[in-house]
Order: sequence, then structure tokens, then C-alpha cells
Amino acid sequence: MKPFVSLEERENMPFKTYGAYGLKVVDLQKVSEQIIKERKEKGMSMEIHIIPVHPDRFKDPYSSITFSKDKLTGILYGIPIGLYEDGNVKWRKIIIPEHLDLDLSKQRDAEVWAVMRMSEKIEGTPLQIESNASPQFKLYDAEMEAQKDIIKIEDKMKAFTLAQQLKDKELISFARNVGASVTPTSTIGTIRGDIFKLADSNPTLFIEKWEDKDRIVWEVMKNALAVNVIVLDTQKGYQYHAMPMGMNEHQVVAKLNAEKDLFLAISKEIEHKDEISKRIVKTEKVYVEQPPQTDFPEDQLETVEETSEIPEFVIKNKGGRPKKQ
Repeated sequence: MKPFVSLEERENMPFKTYGAYGLKVVDLQKVSEQIIKERKEKGMSMEIHIIPVHPDRFKDPYSSITFSKDKLTGILYGIPIGLYEDGNVKWRKIIIPEHLDLDLSKQRDAEVWAVMRMSEKIEGTPLQIESNASPQFKLYDAEMEAQKDIIKIEDKMKAFTLAQQLKDKELISFARNVGASVTPTSTIGTIRGDIFKLADSNPTLFIEKWEDKDRIVWEVMKNALAVNVIVLDTQKGYQYHAMPMGMNEHQVVAKLNAEKDLFLAISKEIEHKDEISKRIVKTEKVYVEQPPQTDFPEDQLETVEETSEIPEFVIKNKGGRPKKQ
């Protein structure tokens, strides 16, 4: 899930220093103005809604936020209302009822959102994602939800287009790379069906796998595992003819990327040993080149098409019908 505030934004977040200890507190005026400006430029709605992640009609989801600290930058996110005698900051408490509606065109609401979008209590904030905390509330933004739906549809269309382009060994290699089933009884049709199912159910993963800059290397590695050119030893890790390749798949891919001669040698051995792929592709080509034959001889079928008379062979094979005189 993409956080509400990017890493770059966090690193360049404007702040003010407060109190005797010089505490870094987010500059709410600048941040809220930036939030309003960005949403206006993108033509986004100014209304957002905070709702419970798991609504419970028997329990009040009431909660509150005072401040959050970004460990990456040391900046505190809260609404300061003064200082204690010891120099620490007094914070305004932000109350979160069952449903909280914010109008970001208003400075006060924009400041509240500038604080909430960094709290662990809200789903999708950087601190919630990094700490893997269980959020109490989530953002419902009609504009963002619409954008998500559009992106999902666009991703699915793109994944389907890519899936349609895959043929023969390229299809089999990609199927192995994404974990689809390729067995001695598989056909191009069954493999293609599995690939389309993935494109439909998880287009994001499909596209990520396809656009991975190391996709070809991953496919060689997966093919090598499928035909035992590379084997996994529980004690020694991945091995190629007793040559250590790494303790996990990422290390194997890194090694193949770094050693081109090794990559080519393994690719050549796969080509020689991958009998399953050869059989699947060969079966597909035989089927395409030799389509199923009909039961009737070609000359008799032509007779049926060219004459309005009922052919003799048809009359003889239709029991109970009178023969034409």
C-alpha cells in the first residue's frame, strides 16, 4: 500500500522548533497550504471522511490523537497549543468519533489532516505501515476510491494484453516465473488459462513480474529449477553441479546477473533438458497444423453443398425415410 506521505515529502517536511529543547514540530501552516494547493491542482474533492476499519455496533470506536513522532526525521506531528513549565510542548487533542468529516478547503481541517496522516491509528500512514500497527480508522476519499478503481481496471486491461502476447516457450517460462502450474499433462491452453486467471485476480503482481528488469534471469532460474539443472539442498542452498549459487532465489538471480557465461551455460542446458516444454509446444503445433477431420469424404460434402437433390449416401443413412424415385 502506498503511504499518504512519501519518503521524499517526509525528508523535506517543513518544521518549526519549540521549547527549551528545540523540538522539531511540523509547520502546519505550510503543510496545510500545500495539501490544499495539491488537491486543487489535481481537481480532487476537498472532502474526506475518516471511518472505522472494523465497524462494531456494540462498541464505540471513539479515539484521539495528540502527536506522533517520525523516527526518520525526528519531526513531531501534532497541533501545539503552548508549552509546559519544563519546556515540553502542550498538544491539542484531536478527537476521532465514529465518523469524522473534514473539509480540506478550511485551514483548520487541513491542519488536522496534516497530523492524522502520520498517525499509527490511521490506515495507510507511513508510521502505521512501517510499524505494522493495527489501525483503528481508515480514510474514505471518494476521489481516491474512484482513482483506485480506474487504476485497477487499467492494470487489468494491460495484464490481459500482455497475457495475450505470450506464446509457446515464452508463455511456459513466464508461467513458471509466476508460480503457475506447468506439468507433463499441461497444454498451451491450460497454461494460458492460468496466466489469464492471474491477470484477472492480481493484475498488479502480473505487471510487476513482467516489468521486472531481471525478468529473463528469473525465468531462466525458475526453468532451471523445474528441470533440475539447479537444485535446492536444504543444507547447502541452491547448487548447479555442486557449484554454490546462493541460499535464496534472489542470490541465485544476482549470481546469474553477474556471471554471463554461467547464465548462458545454464540456459543451454535447460534447452537440452526441458522435455516438458518441448512436448507441450510440439503438441500445440501438431494440433494447429492438422485440425480434426470430419467423418464424411470431402467430395461427398461438396455434393451436399452444390445440389438441391438429396444425395444417395444421405438417403441410405436415414432409416425410415422413403427413397426418392
